[in-house]
Amino acid sequence: MNYRYLVFTFLFFISCQKNIEIEMPFFEGLPVVNCLFTTDEPITVNLSFSKLPNDTAFQIIDNAFITVSVENESALILKHIGKSNYSNPDLIPVKGREYRLSVEIPQYNRLTATGFIPASKTKLISLKSESGNKQEPVLGTGEKTLIPVENLFLI
Repeated sequence: MNYRYLVFTFLFFISCQKNIEIEMPFFEGLPVVNCLFTTDEPITVNLSFSKLPNDTAFQIIDNAFITVSVENESALILKHIGKSNYSNPDLIPVKGREYRLSVEIPQYNRLTATGFIPASKTKLISLKSESGNKQEPVLGTGEKTLIPVENLFLI
């Protein structure tokens, strides 16, 4: 009797499958620049393209030209070191100095960012994590779309 019950249960569960096609709008990945620097290690930049939630792999960017200038001094070039990471072993950040990052990827606009390591310790007063949707303009169309956001930290 147990054998028949097991076969019946198995057949019942495998017969409850249905493939559902989800139509996704056209999505062009945009460059994503990640850079976290400390006084202990050389500046390392990670480049990738944004992706849809159902994409499993990141698209590697190995042809970018990245420079970092320190307080309007001459810029140092970061070289591709593998897996979309760029670094320069001679560029170890110092507290209190301003660093300007410039990223040029063929067929995209130049991306820039400025940052520094505070000279004194910073005290974090509050941290809030949110998930949901964020409304952003779609590049070149003027329309806005909802983008899923997970673990958006607001300070």
